[in-house]
Formats: sequence, C-alpha cells, structure tokens
Amino acid sequence: MNIENEAIDTMKAFVSGQMSAEDFWKEFKASETIRNILINDEEKWEKEKATESGSAWFSTTQSVYENVKNIKSYKDSERLHWIVRKYILRNQIPVNIDNFYSDRFDFLINIQPDWLDVENEEFLINEIINKIPGDIKTKSQKIRWCKDKIKEYFKYDKTPPRWIQNPEWPIVDGRPLVFKSQSREREDDEQVCFYFYDPDTKQETVVTQFY
Repeated sequence: MNIENEAIDTMKAFVSGQMSAEDFWKEFKASETIRNILINDEEKWEKEKATESGSAWFSTTQSVYENVKNIKSYKDSERLHWIVRKYILRNQIPVNIDNFYSDRFDFLINIQPDWLDVENEEFLINEIINKIPGDIKTKSQKIRWCKDKIKEYFKYDKTPPRWIQNPEWPIVDGRPLVFKSQSREREDDEQVCFYFYDPDTKQETVVTQFY
C-alpha cells in the first residue's frame, strides 16, 4: 500500500468513527501527505467556485486548520471532522460517515439561546451537559433540561443583551456574571457597552462592542 492510500485509510477511519479526533489530529500534524491531500483538494474546489462565479481566488484552507486550537473542544473537533468529511464526500470515497462530532456540536448549539453562544465550552460541558441526570434518555428531554439549567446560570435583570457582534457573556472565577443593562443604541453611536455584575460582590464588568 502506498503512502497516499494509507493517508486516505486514516481519514476514512476518522470520519467513520473508528479513530478519535484527538488521534487523527496527531496523525494530521505528523503526516505531510494527509495535509497535502486535504489542502490541495480544498484549493481545487475553491478555484473552481471562483472560476464559476468570476471572482478572485485566494486560499483559505490553511487558516481553517490553524483555527483548530483545542481538539478536545466540541467546536474544533467538529471543524476538523467537517474538513475531512468534505474531502470524502467530494471524491465519492466509499465509507460510512459517523455523525458523532456534528451531533455533539449541534447539541451544544441547540441548548443555548441566541443571546448566549458561550465561547467557554468547558463551562457548559462540565457544569451542564455532563450533569444531565441518567434517567433522562431522549435528546429532546436532554435539551430541555439543559436549557432550564442555562437559565439558572445565565441571569439578567430585565432582558437579555442585544449583541451587535458575537455574544461575549463574561464568566468570572468559573461563574457567569449577571447582565444588568446596555447603553442606549443610537444611529450615531458606534459603541455599545454591556454591563454585567457579580451577584455577591456587586463588582461590575463592562463588555464593549462596536458597529
């Protein structure tokens, strides 16, 4: 078996669930062949899309790989699985694709309201998802239970924040702060301040976003 076929077999093992994201990430970083196969394939498709649309082409593939910061996170493990999955599907390579990583990341997204979208996955996983009672079996029941728990942790005085960029709910010393209010949004005001506070110390934290 040549090196390229071995690389493809490794990718097939990953997308089929026979290899974990952590193990594949090690293989990916160690194997120039795997990296080249995926990068060249992505660039080929990007060029074709640019040609069809008449737009300029530039490579974004490498930056996607560089964005995999923590392979143990739901987001990054799904991002890596998605990259390999695209290659497998585009090239019609026969393999049964396992949806474990996409299902897990979708669950994390589904339990959060749109005003939350917490970057700190570790908090949601350790304090909420991993504490789902064993007698809760169905996915819908698990989602409902997690949503109720999120309301207990992420509190606001009157209304949730109306973010103008990505949500940035602060978690300090392992605990989410309480949302108080935000500065009045005006058409001529490029800055919006979001005010949070510690329920015990009353110490305030301000998150600033710009239009």
